[in-house]
Formats: sequence, structure tokens, C-alpha cells
Amino acid sequence: MIVIGFNWPLEHDHAVAVIYNGELIFAVEEERYTRHKHSPLEPPLNALIQAFRFLKKMGFKPKDIDAYAINWDLSLLQYGNLFFLR
Repeated sequence: MIVIGFNWPLEHDHAVAVIYNGELIFAVEEERYTRHKHSPLEPPLNALIQAFRFLKKMGFKPKDIDAYAINWDLSLLQYGNLFFLR
């Protein structure tokens, strides 16, 4: 089982991690590529691209990913809790 996890959009230090059969095999923060401290308001696109490149080197394809996870309960977003992103 492959899971890609995101630390985005509500926190700083946006990042991507890849879990394979319960083990962390890849993790990186977006600021490593953008050189912006804490990468405010930037989706972790560069980190995601690097995660896919890593998976390709390991012999996996995008269709092999079983799940995507984020660090936030989306049901809470309906109440306008994104006030600090404006």
C-alpha cells in the first residue's frame, strides 16, 4: 500500500511524505525547492513532483498509489476557518 501525505494548506512548512506498507520512504519540505522560509501559501508542488520521481525510480507508477492524505479535517473547512490564508 502506498500513501502520499501532504502538510498543506493550513500550516506552514508545507511538505509531502510517502508511506509504503507502513514505513516512511520519502519526505521533503517545499521550502527546500523554493528557498522561501516556511513556504507560506505555496502548495507543495515541487515536493510532490520529487515524490513521484522517487516512486518512479522505485518502479511505481501514479496508478499504484492507494491513497492521498492531508493533515486537516476537511469537514471543519465549511465553517470558514481559512481566515488567516487571506
